Amino acid sequence: MKIDKPTLRSAKYQGLLIIGVLFGAACLAVTALFLREIFFEKYVRETFQPVAEHVAARAKSLATSRLAAETNPVTNSEIDALYDAWIQTDELDSSGMLANHLFEINSEHMLARCCRTLVIGNQQQRLQALKLLEFAPATEHADQVRQLAEYAREKSKRRAEDNLVTAADGLLARLPQGKTP
Repeated sequence: MKIDKPTLRSAKYQGLLIIGVLFGAACLAVTALFLREIFFEKYVRETFQPVAEHVAARAKSLATSRLAAETNPVTNSEIDALYDAWIQTDELDSSGMLANHLFEINSEHMLARCCRTLVIGNQQQRLQALKLLEFAPATEHADQVRQLAEYAREKSKRRAEDNLVTAADGLLARLPQGKTP
């Protein structure tokens, strides 16, 4: 059978062409959905530059002394560098002074950074972001912190990352229930 221009322009072939395109698009979408963890998510990651020595020293001084923050205030340009240092270094701020200070300076920005890390960070980065969220002001941002913790819990549950599920559950348990005054 010869297919010529009038045949291709007929309603029958145009309908078949549209059905073929829609079927192909649906197959690609389903393939991407089912294979996203295998092909896509392992390549989309939040990357951090190595912590510079002056940033590490500043972070340590802020984590150990409240006086360091009062005598030399943290600027908005330092917030991201200090956040990066906090996420990369597990033992940097055991008392939570640095985390509290970062939330005092710009809590909305810190919540946005934690959100980004929870979405595209690796397992260790997401655990650190959950630990950082423990220091978020619960009276001001309880709903946002709860939403981020629930997201982290569901994502970790899907991936069978039990330590993250436990950390998210612990954070959810510490949050105030209901509306805060």
